[in-house]
Amino acid sequence: MTTVTDKVKSLGGQVFDIDIEGDDDENRYPSVILSIKLAKDSPSHSSILSSLAELGCVYSIQELIS
Repeated sequence: MTTVTDKVKSLGGQVFDIDIEGDDDENRYPSVILSIKLAKDSPSHSSILSSLAELGCVYSIQELIS
């Protein structure tokens, strides 16, 4: 998880909340929902999603807009 949050921070984002589901021995790939805020001068939204998708520990990204 640190790899993902460090990447968000390095791209100018701020992590507000982390919700982990299925974090047990039986579930090899837990689901994680991150609530983040991007700085106005951070890279584009798509660029940040692409950067996160390239991390070896990330298998899928689904954007939730509230």
